[in-house]
This record gives sequence, structure tokens and C-alpha cells, in this order.
Amino acid sequence: MKKLLPVLLAAGMILSMFVLPTSAEAGSDGKTEVVKAETPPTIDGEIDEMWEFANEVYVAKFGSNIYPATSTEKAHRKNPVATAKVRFMWDKTHIYALARVFDRTPNGSASKANPEDCDIDSVDFQISENNDENASMRDDTVGKDNKLPGNGIFNVNINGKVTGWGGVWFADNGSEKVVGAAKKTDYGYIIEIAIPLQTMTATEGDIIGMEIQVNDNQNGTGRTAIRQWSCDECLGHSNTKYLGKLDLAKASTTTVPFEDETDIQTETEPVSTKKPETSPKNTDKPDSTSAPAGTSAPGDTSGKTTGTVPADKDSNAGVIAAVAVIAVAVIAVVAVIIVRKNREKTE
Repeated sequence: MKKLLPVLLAAGMILSMFVLPTSAEAGSDGKTEVVKAETPPTIDGEIDEMWEFANEVYVAKFGSNIYPATSTEKAHRKNPVATAKVRFMWDKTHIYALARVFDRTPNGSASKANPEDCDIDSVDFQISENNDENASMRDDTVGKDNKLPGNGIFNVNINGKVTGWGGVWFADNGSEKVVGAAKKTDYGYIIEIAIPLQTMTATEGDIIGMEIQVNDNQNGTGRTAIRQWSCDECLGHSNTKYLGKLDLAKASTTTVPFEDETDIQTETEPVSTKKPETSPKNTDKPDSTSAPAGTSAPGDTSGKTTGTVPADKDSNAGVIAAVAVIAVAVIAVVAVIIVRKNREKTE
């Protein structure tokens, strides 16, 4: 048995390489650890160096209950729905977010009659400060001007305009202002937002409810599809139990490299390929000055991006499962052989 133990340990280590999640898969279950910001990031659509220390989540779940026609595999292959990779940071007064949106059909306007904020390519941040896991996100008896304290939904679109509702949060409310910015890129666009905390002073160990929603205008008329981070359906705006969780942690000295900014538009969470710690930071300069809340950032949105589409999670999961089964079988065979040899020696 002493000879058997090292073999089993080695086989177990090999198996763990295939079945344990990678860093970029973190948050696929709707929960992520959020590192503390030593200094606030500048909200201008640029990727500051400090964002390299933040964990990243992938926003790729279809809101199939809202747009079933664009949530099918056939529709997705014909016209992929935009996805996003999002990082969060916090300090005692704010939650900060950076979203890289991978969008093949960027649209900064909507031709439909009476378009809403979500009809333009944009990202919604749905927040519940007290993380009540089964409560209404809003009080519909009083309209959209007065909502439940600590709950809010904020939209930042591809032009850098901020809209939304929630308690005393308003886009132009002085020190309580929600600040957002956007920058167009060759793969889609970048969104940044700073949300001032309304009912709490954040401390390490706090849990804040959060859903991220990507609104995709694929044909220029208005929103045709959405992606969610936590909930498979578009329900986070109605009840806090559908929100994901931000686990506020201490500052980190470990970098989480940015992956290649290709056209990542899969149906579900992909298995990532890790990059070296020395991966260069995105140093693209914006095509305009920073876009403050309520203003539009100029830039051409007519060009369509190109890039590679990685394998979907379903196929990757199948490969991983097959490898895991083979590894377990190998361990079992090796164990049987060694046990038999030990018995032969003792007979």
C-alpha cells in the first residue's frame, strides 16, 4: 500500500487539473469575490492598471423568457448575441465595475418608436445593498420615482449615457451621482460605472446583491436579445432572489490577466485558456475624451468586428467529463494491478 499511495496521489493531481475551475470561470455560479480598491478608479472608459487585480465574471446566460426567438442555438449561430466580461472593485462608499462587451453589431441608437434606455446597446447593473434574498426590487405602487432604499438599476449605454432608478440615486444628484463612461473598441465597447452606496458603509465580508445584464440591439431598431450573469431568465429586476452575490474581500496583490480581446460570443460560460502573468495591459487610447454621465461620446459605430468564437461550454464540458472518466479508470486499473502484485509477493 505504501507504493500505491504515491501513484494515487499523482493520478489525483492529474485529474484535478481537468476538473477544477480556472480563474476566469470564477463567478459562473453567480457569486464572485470582489477585491478592495486602494484608490478609486478613474471612470473614463479606460482600463486602469488596478483592474488587473480584480476577478472577472462572464455574462453569457440568455434571457430566454424575454427574447425566446434570439435565444435558440440556430438564431445564435446566425447572429450571435453580445456577451461581456465584467470586473468589480469596492471601497467603503462605492461599488465600481468595468465591463468589456463583445458585440459584433454595435448600435448607439434605436429606430423604433419611443425607444427605452435598454433599446440601445448597453449594460444594466441591478444592485441590492442589503442582499435580501427574497424581496421586491422596487415598489411599483409609487412609480419609478421612489424605490426601495438600497435597490437600484442603472444603465450605461455605448455612448456613455447613464440612466436608471432607485431610492435617492439619480444621474444628476450631486454627490450621490452615479457616474458612468463608455469607449468604443474594435471588439465592441467598454463600460465603466461608479455606484455610490446609499444605505451602508462597506466593509470586508459584506455581501451585496448584483445582476449584470447586457442589452443587445442587433439590427438598429431596438433591443433584440439580452445576456445575464446570475439568472437564466430576466428576473433580477423584479426580485432580489435572482441576483448574484458580490463578496467584498480585501485588496489583492495577485493579477488576473486580461484575455485576448477577441469576439467572445458563446452561449454559456467557456473554459478559458490562462495567459502568463506578464500579459500586457490594454493600452488602447479612447477615440474621445471621457464620457461623463448624461453625455454622449463621439465615435464611429458602423464597423463590424471580426474574431474567433471559442467552443461552447457544453462541448468543453463533454471533453472534461470524458477525460475525468478516463483518469478515474486509469487510477482504478493501476490500483488493482499493484494490489495483485502485493498479494503475489506475500503468497
